[in-house]
Amino acid sequence: AADGLGNLGDKGAIPALAASLASGPAWLQCSAATSLGRLGGVDARAALLHAVANAEGLVRFAAVQSLGELQDPAVLPVLTELLTEADAGLKAAIVQALTAIVAAQEEIGTDPNEIGPASTVDAAARPQNFSGLIELLTDWNPAVRGDAARLLGYWRVQEAVTPLLALFRFDDEDTRAAATQAILHIRP
Repeated sequence: AADGLGNLGDKGAIPALAASLASGPAWLQCSAATSLGRLGGVDARAALLHAVANAEGLVRFAAVQSLGELQDPAVLPVLTELLTEADAGLKAAIVQALTAIVAAQEEIGTDPNEIGPASTVDAAARPQNFSGLIELLTDWNPAVRGDAARLLGYWRVQEAVTPLLALFRFDDEDTRAAATQAILHIRP
């Protein structure tokens, strides 16, 4: 039922979906999170942020994915901060959400080696803590490493240059290319 509400596009369903996200069985909470991501808006964002802060497991994972679907740069600081405490699966979902948001704002998603200018993103939406993102440069998953490198380059994170240089030890060509682009973006 919660999936149906999101598919209908009726923003009047947001209060009911927010209530379902806050309590109930996990399958219903996940479904509500997905629908809120489809509907969007300030109230949907607030409900999803509440779930990210208070839920666990699959519900938290679904809320993170839905925040990425919202493509709202206001959630960037919350998601980057969450990287410092998340497990590996959630970290991958957070990086995907961050990438989706940045791609929507700066249209970097069409060519994975292109990184748009950070200047057009509202300064209040710029994350301040990049330690979790820098840590992901050593993730086992090359896609996560590459996305983390692109995001660090996008935000021109100076302290990421040395960890980005370490990516050249990986055999994965895409990871090395992402590191190169990020470093060139940070230090043109």
